[in-house]
Amino acid sequence: MPCSPSEASTLHRLLGAQPGSQRLRYHAGNPLHLDVLVVDEASMIDLTMMSRLIDALPSHARVIFLGDRDQLASVEAGAVLGDICTYASLGYTEARAKELSRLTGCPLNGEPSAQAGALRDSLCLLQKSYRFGSESGIGQLAAAVNNGDRHTTRGVFDGTFTDIEKKSLQTGEEYQAMLNDSLLGYQHFLRGVQQKSTPEEAIAAFGEYQLLCALREGPFGVAGLNERLEQLMAQKRKINRSPYSRWYEGRPVMISRNDSAPGPV
Repeated sequence: MPCSPSEASTLHRLLGAQPGSQRLRYHAGNPLHLDVLVVDEASMIDLTMMSRLIDALPSHARVIFLGDRDQLASVEAGAVLGDICTYASLGYTEARAKELSRLTGCPLNGEPSAQAGALRDSLCLLQKSYRFGSESGIGQLAAAVNNGDRHTTRGVFDGTFTDIEKKSLQTGEEYQAMLNDSLLGYQHFLRGVQQKSTPEEAIAAFGEYQLLCALREGPFGVAGLNERLEQLMAQKRKINRSPYSRWYEGRPVMISRNDSAPGPV
């Protein structure tokens, strides 16, 4: 599309944030120069940043928020996208329902209540996941977690789903078995590192298997599991890790702080 933007930006960079300062270049007194703003991963926007963003928009501008209200909550206070999406349960107003029915040819009933009508009419919730089926194990588990239904959650693990499995980690032997299984999961990636695969091939192979943690510290956290896995990989001669350095060829790196100097934003 000829009018599509050629580059993206973080919200801090968009608003002209300065390191070590709370002041922004763009605000209500000096609004942004734009007509339409599309914001992805909107669930990560906290209350303060959302307020500053809305203040910096010119009066004629339109903003489109994209995101999943059930994931990637903001680090700071305020689940703004989640709060906004709660109004979707009230349905569209009768006028908007009639308009959408005319445009799509699909029958749609509106609600007579005028409560938060403008907000309700601006929402569109996608109900079908194309990443996994709703009847799969992960689909059933995701729905139960989002609904806060612990009984169904337990039932999913006790079911016969082939795409989900619950493993006990109560003993040292079970913990070691989990590490061995994880090492097998990374075999393709480690083999590519040993065979000097291209960076693109290495990144693709690394994305095939992921060990995710709910904690950061401790034996079941990111730091503890990474350390134990690296020790196991070194013992199995899958990596060549020096005792004097944490760095080795093929070590994955996660960027945790924005730096516009190299180019990525």
